[in-house]
Amino acid sequence: GPFRAAEFSIHWLDYLLFAVGVALVAVIVFGNLLILLSMRKIMILHVPTNILIVNLAMSDLGVGIFVMPFSIASFFQLREHNILFGQRVLCNIVGVLRQMLLCSSTYTIATISYERFLGVKRPMSYKRIVNKKFALSAVAAIWTYSTVFALITVAMPDNVGEYVYNDYTGYCIQQWWFGTLQTNVGETVEVI
Repeated sequence: GPFRAAEFSIHWLDYLLFAVGVALVAVIVFGNLLILLSMRKIMILHVPTNILIVNLAMSDLGVGIFVMPFSIASFFQLREHNILFGQRVLCNIVGVLRQMLLCSSTYTIATISYERFLGVKRPMSYKRIVNKKFALSAVAAIWTYSTVFALITVAMPDNVGEYVYNDYTGYCIQQWWFGTLQTNVGETVEVI
């Protein structure tokens, strides 16, 4: 009947999503490994831009290796309630890694943009301002901030900021509100 057709189409869509996810992981890992290997081969890491590009490739490689496979696994495992690592632990590990690596990637792109801006805006003083020390300091600051920011959100009191599985989205999301909320008509609503 119609119920079986709906089950089949959802099952077929699950396989399609899984295949697309695996293909995307393969492209991300292969592409970033290629960048890292080419940078290693040409050995021009004294150029600040290349240091930042290597950092970006490492961040994105981390997303491809650690975040995306576990996100795909959590989507399928938690939705089917066949949990490999425990719902709370898996959601928090994937959430912290995702936040740390994506913040690192985003801040590296912003730093590359700033470094390029300085090259255009101040070409005469560019080499004095943007050097290997600048790039290494920026990379250290990016990773420090990204790691601290990712860990602080799950270490907040009363589990505020903890990652939880959301049945509606089929994904681990960050939980920011707990307790009750008073509406403007005097109703008390449980916020979870």
